[in-house]
Amino acid sequence: MYVLSQKLNRLGETVELALRGEIASLAEAFRLGHAHPAIAIGSGGSLIGAEYLALCRRTLQAQPTLVQTPLEFLLGDGDLSQTVVWLFSAGGSNPDILAALKAARIRGCLALHVVTRSPHSELTEAARSLTSAQTHIAPTADPKDGFLATHSLVSATTMMLMAADSCAPGALGGELAQSFRDAVSVALAGPARQAMTDRFAGVDPQGTLFVLHDPRLAPVGLLIETSAWEAALCPVQRTDFRNFAHGRHVWLNHRAESTVILALTGIQTRSVWGDIRSVLPNRLRTEAFDFGNCGRFRNAVGVIQGMCIVEAVGRAVGIDPGRPGAAPFATSLYDAPSLVAVANRLNPAVRHKQAAVDLRDDPLYRDCDLAEAFDAISGSLGAARFAGLVLDYDGTVVTLTSRESPPSDAIVAEIKRLLDEGMRLSVATGRGGSAGERLREAFPEHQEAVVMSYYNGAYSQLLSVNIDQERPPAEPRLNCARAWLSETRGLKGESRFKDSGVQLTIFKENLEDVDDFCYRFEEQFGKVGELRLTRSAHTLDICLTAACKTLAAHALAERTGSSLNTILCIGDSGALGGNDHALLGLSHGISVGQVCDGPDICWSIHGSLLSGPDALLTILKALRLQSEGGHRLEIEALTRAITSTK
Repeated sequence: MYVLSQKLNRLGETVELALRGEIASLAEAFRLGHAHPAIAIGSGGSLIGAEYLALCRRTLQAQPTLVQTPLEFLLGDGDLSQTVVWLFSAGGSNPDILAALKAARIRGCLALHVVTRSPHSELTEAARSLTSAQTHIAPTADPKDGFLATHSLVSATTMMLMAADSCAPGALGGELAQSFRDAVSVALAGPARQAMTDRFAGVDPQGTLFVLHDPRLAPVGLLIETSAWEAALCPVQRTDFRNFAHGRHVWLNHRAESTVILALTGIQTRSVWGDIRSVLPNRLRTEAFDFGNCGRFRNAVGVIQGMCIVEAVGRAVGIDPGRPGAAPFATSLYDAPSLVAVANRLNPAVRHKQAAVDLRDDPLYRDCDLAEAFDAISGSLGAARFAGLVLDYDGTVVTLTSRESPPSDAIVAEIKRLLDEGMRLSVATGRGGSAGERLREAFPEHQEAVVMSYYNGAYSQLLSVNIDQERPPAEPRLNCARAWLSETRGLKGESRFKDSGVQLTIFKENLEDVDDFCYRFEEQFGKVGELRLTRSAHTLDICLTAACKTLAAHALAERTGSSLNTILCIGDSGALGGNDHALLGLSHGISVGQVCDGPDICWSIHGSLLSGPDALLTILKALRLQSEGGHRLEIEALTRAITSTK
């Protein structure tokens, strides 16, 4: 007896185990993730489970679900802070799925769910160490499972079927379970499988199998396609009915005699298949199966029927899909650790920088190895000895939402420690006296040790100086911009802009279109070169080109009697046009927010995992006084902490 046939004979036992499995936790995962987008990840047969999850979420009217292979997911760089990630793996030991788990953690997913048959595997052990992860065990009657992992897939599908039902209005519960038992029993019975064998008798192993399916039957279509390829039954092509009509018909014009079309239809696509079949050559062999509404139940039963189709095709071509004869290099191919190596290189900082590179797509950086660039940057940061520190204020020392509040006690404590240890500090901010007020409250004993660089470097004073009383003189070279702002369209509110004398500030909330405003500014003043426009999270600032936060770093280097290489600069607006871009473009600039696409400047060590004051605090804590003088950034400990348990 074929190995696959033996596996199918015991599928009913696995269904019973799955119906008694821990469905409640799976249902809770469905409910909690309903309002968030999801990514479902799997390889080979496990990708079918991922497709079935996507079907369950779609029919429950959840947010969209993206189905990906581990490599697709690993190379993605989108923000996952509001995305739920699902990992499907039969045995939980393949390096690819382990790499996907690492990528999910590094990319900061909202929640992580692992679906597997094995409670004690590398995957489940790794997941248990993460606070955001939950493991769902799909029990199987056959622990060996087989080449095509039939029992693992059926168990996971059964559990998802029941879990989704419990989330739907008027859950069917036991009625659904019994209906599924009955349908499985009929599909696996001897007469049904013999009839299936008869329908596919004579399939040519050198011919082609076209699997045309209703898009809502993706789990069933994918199962047949995957199994046919993995078991070397015959060449197979899977697509939907209308995509087939756009060019795939040419194949039939030349090879109709050696081709079989398998049509998987539903209520809405029966007529679509009927139109296609009516014009195909009579000599072309077709087999069709209808799955009604193509919902969760029909797909779950269809997965088992699909396995019976695979069994039948295997008998026709003389290959046992449960033991097709693996290649001598199969183990090496399957266990290749290459994706783990890629995951290790794509740390949070590299992913964050890669997103900036992809956004701008500058030809200068398209072939840059960012992992190597980060190693060089982190090596330089770790080797440096810092005598001075320049900090941006809004978005760095304080959050953007709490910009009128003082810095946190933890940040104040770390800055005081550094000042007491001899570190020199300058705070470079786009705003004026309000930042100084907050810092004077936080550092009453260090006001002579801190230099404030207000208005993006246009006006500097010691922290002890109240610039609301000692205001900067009005800069006449801004008069042309003052006149332009008074007349320009698109500015709302009674106060069209704020004039500090050396800087003109426009709040983004008063602009009808920020990008249009920036474009018109460049059209008006870009060729003059005397004025520039910088962006922060909440304002646009017009100042002289000569005014720049880098002046704070240069002044601090002069004050400490050292070079710029001894000045550590930290800000959050490092993107092109951001008011920290030039500052973080110096030799040792670190972003706790946006970065630019330059591979040798303006990196965020934390990537998107941590930002603002939270990220700043970890950096300050990692600055340690050295016996030979200066402070060293303990970059190794910092990067290890960032990529540890989430």
